[in-house]
Amino acid sequence: MSVIHASSTRLTLDRLLADHVVHALVAKQLLRVAGASHDMLRDELASAIAPLLSSVTPYLMAAHAFAQITDESFGDGDADEAIAVMIDGIGERVAHSNHVDDIFVDDATIRRASLRATRQLLVRYMRGELPIEEDARREPTITLSLESLGYLVATATTRVARPRLERVLADAGACGGAALLMLDPEGRTATFTPLQSQPDLLAIEESLTAALATLVARGEVELPKVEQEFELPPMALGRGGLLAALREAERTFDRRGHSRARCERLKLRRVRLSVTPLTTESALQADAQFEELVALVEAAMDAQATPPASAAPDSDPAVSRVQRRRGDVGDAPASTQRTIAEPAATTRRRSSGRR
Repeated sequence: MSVIHASSTRLTLDRLLADHVVHALVAKQLLRVAGASHDMLRDELASAIAPLLSSVTPYLMAAHAFAQITDESFGDGDADEAIAVMIDGIGERVAHSNHVDDIFVDDATIRRASLRATRQLLVRYMRGELPIEEDARREPTITLSLESLGYLVATATTRVARPRLERVLADAGACGGAALLMLDPEGRTATFTPLQSQPDLLAIEESLTAALATLVARGEVELPKVEQEFELPPMALGRGGLLAALREAERTFDRRGHSRARCERLKLRRVRLSVTPLTTESALQADAQFEELVALVEAAMDAQATPPASAAPDSDPAVSRVQRRRGDVGDAPASTQRTIAEPAATTRRRSSGRR
């Protein structure tokens, strides 16, 4: 039977898990703890474990999965996935901890040993064999309504996988001096436990918004958007000029900050333009903003165009030719029509929150 090591008088599950993992890694001679830093390393790992427990224990306890446990699985896909996220957090903390003098094996070995130790302890937890002080963590909590934090947060949080969203929320909480206690996807709330006397709620909200904006910018989270393809007629504007015009239109549009533009050259003379709203107001005006982007692209193309000297004085500039082609969209194949990734009604329902 494994031995539970706990020097703290508060025998909470996160501390028991962290203590057990540290002792397992040391006993197997996988790492060396710096000086008398065992307790500090345990507390560091506990801070990584605590925010994730709410996504682990419900699956374990509700399904009574211990009857199906093997060396590799708890017999529940959700539980295995949630624990894998927890082990990733433990591995990251061990790898970068100032309380670890040396690591003698690779990261994969550390994570396997941590997983084995974690599984051993959680099995005992599920069987009611641990002397956990259930009331020890009854501190005031902070509950944030994700719907109240603006269009970007309200929409993006419905499109991020739960384990990833919990990591983002945990990082945001740490920025404001709080630890994520629970995420309620159905109630659209996140609950935090204060780690200091006065947590900085604004820092939590700003960090969460910035992290989700980064995911959107990287294309890892896709928000509703307005998108259309255009077939351009032959013109003096070459490939380099067209790409420069598209980039300039993007930069000009994005500087306004209310939405994000994307202008792509697909092939030959076909381009795809899209506008992704980032605020409630811009979502309600998505079509008008798309027309603004089209105008910016046309102006940039006109500025890049270099008509031949023999061109007739009344020949159409690039902007006119694009506009005329856009007038023919109704006769074009379906793939060139404007398409809305999400129904307009869905986008416009999100009318609460800050900009």
